Amino acid sequence: RRSRHFAFCTELTIQRMALATAINDILTNLDKTIEENKKLATEPGKLKEAVENMLAVEKPLRLACEMSGTTKACLAIVNMCFEAKDWKELNNEIVVISKRRAQLKQVITKVVQESMGFLDKITEKETKLELLGTLRTVTAGKIFVEIERARLTRTLAQMQEADGDVSQAAETLQEVQVETFGGMEKREKVDYLLEQVRLCLAKNDFVRGHIIAKKIQPKFLQDPEFQDLKLRYHELMIRYHSHYNAYLSMFQSYHAMYLTPSVAADKDKAVQILKNVVVLLVLSPHDPEQADMILRISGEKNLEQLPLYKSLLKYFSTTELVRWPLLETLYKAELLQLDIFAGDLGVQRWGDFAKRVVEHNIRVVSKYYSRISSARLSQLLDLSPEETEKSLSDMVTTKALYARTDRPKGEVSFEQPKQPSEVLNEWAGGISKVLDLVETVCHLIHKESVTHGIDVA
Repeated sequence: RRSRHFAFCTELTIQRMALATAINDILTNLDKTIEENKKLATEPGKLKEAVENMLAVEKPLRLACEMSGTTKACLAIVNMCFEAKDWKELNNEIVVISKRRAQLKQVITKVVQESMGFLDKITEKETKLELLGTLRTVTAGKIFVEIERARLTRTLAQMQEADGDVSQAAETLQEVQVETFGGMEKREKVDYLLEQVRLCLAKNDFVRGHIIAKKIQPKFLQDPEFQDLKLRYHELMIRYHSHYNAYLSMFQSYHAMYLTPSVAADKDKAVQILKNVVVLLVLSPHDPEQADMILRISGEKNLEQLPLYKSLLKYFSTTELVRWPLLETLYKAELLQLDIFAGDLGVQRWGDFAKRVVEHNIRVVSKYYSRISSARLSQLLDLSPEETEKSLSDMVTTKALYARTDRPKGEVSFEQPKQPSEVLNEWAGGISKVLDLVETVCHLIHKESVTHGIDVA
């Protein structure tokens, strides 16, 4: 048994040595073999023979797990097919190489990357689409070429968009969940997500576009190296929020762009964005955040170059009535030149601007009056009684203001009735204050009587 085992081991060692010698011989002559077969492939009708010769060389290298030699042989095959302009053979060999038994992952990756370089050199659309389809088929389900597949998918989406099929381009690009790719650089990943958002908005799929946009972390966009991506992101968000007339969200995006160093360095661009910042802030519904931002933006140095817009903020930051006819005369020509008031939504937004003026005036009136007649309120607001009642009702409905209208009397009350607990607390506070005053007076009387020697019975 020992002799037979020894003989078997000896034979196996000899076979391994013979295989290693054969592999070394192949590697030594590999460059020469590649050059010979490249010349052969240039002859008419000899491409298939040259490819078969290279596959015969590739097989022992692949089975021996010789990565560099296998890669050279496979790259030589696809290059020969490309130089011969035999696109059918090229697609076929890419599939064959990827499906060979025990094929190395690194070899498939190199072949895919090499073939991707051919796409830029191919001018025929159908040929390019066919090669794209082959490469996407080869890379499907393979994690080690997921980045290459993502880039191929983006190229396909760009071609579909160029043909005018935006909807199909968006669906194609959405197939890739690029946020799960650990090997892709952050910049490329964010750029990819922004492209997905752009195509979703282009086909009016605002819900999906917003979902994808949430995958981008705002913290990443604060890096000074990615200012261009930050601007693209906020431009897309402005398009999204513009669809819903979310003025405060649009303001936040414009404000973030205004604070970007690259924008701050361009004075003309910064001033133009600042105009949008001011107008959107005025268009935003009143709340503590909006009021706080009005005060902050009023202190911007660049507003000194825009006196008209600075005065507009002042109107809304002081507790004084603003007459809409006067404001319309002063600002209409200037504001209608902005992109915010352009397009189909421009008329609606101008109406919202007038509405914000009315709401501001109602808040001012509520601070000076606890009760006012409906006729006088309409006069102060420059509105008809019906428009006054509707504006007041809208503010009450949204809980922006407390008011009650007595139609028979023609009065509006802004005084909110107190809860029983509040009345009781107020009464207890009043009694406590009276008792404190009585005690203080008694102390002063006693002090004076002692000082002057008066006997107080």
